[in-house]
Amino acid sequence: MSRIIEKAHELEQAIAESEELQNVLYYRKQLIRNPDSFILYNDYKNLQRSLLSKKNNNQEISPEELERLKELQELLEKDETIRLLLESEERLNNILTQVNTIVAKALAVSETQ
Repeated sequence: MSRIIEKAHELEQAIAESEELQNVLYYRKQLIRNPDSFILYNDYKNLQRSLLSKKNNNQEISPEELERLKELQELLEKDETIRLLLESEERLNNILTQVNTIVAKALAVSETQ
């Protein structure tokens, strides 16, 4: 097996066992147990995806959509489970971004040689 594949499997295992991923999974389970929080979280994520898609397609975002996003964000901040989940997701995403940066750096070095 290639050394790269071996390291990728080690990274997979490290991510699976990481405190960051375990926290995300824990708070997702907590969220599912609370239907009101679950609906609120899904509404926020769906609106966020929709607005990002509009932005990426150079479509106009209405003031009503921005206001709804702001309202949902305010509600999210008041819900401890959602807040903790979002914080956990952010920490995990930061780590994954760092991993991607490291891999991209290796690829950039190989392209310049």
